[in-house]
Amino acid sequence: RIALGAVAPTPLRARKAEAALVGTAIIACAPEESVRWGEHPHDKTIEEAARLAAEAAVPRTGSEYKQQVVAGLVRRLLVEIANEVGGADA
Repeated sequence: RIALGAVAPTPLRARKAEAALVGTAIIACAPEESVRWGEHPHDKTIEEAARLAAEAAVPRTGSEYKQQVVAGLVRRLLVEIANEVGGADA
C-alpha cells in the first residue's frame, strides 16, 4: 500500500500507483546488488508508480511542489525496498 498524508485535505491511498506495482518484481537482481535510481532494472515501473502517486496528491493552492516531493519519495522508497527485499544493504 502507498498512503499519502499532508498532500490533501485528508490522508489518502495512491491506489493507481499500487495497481501499477501489482505483479511486478522490483527487487534487486542479485542479493549482493545494491542499486540506485537510474541503475535499477525496473526503473520504468518505479517511475510510473511514482508518477501515479504524485497524481493522487491533491495539494492546496500554492503547495503544488508537494506532488514533486511525493514522486521523489515514492521513487526513493521503492528503490530502497527493492534493495532490502533483494538482500542488499540499502
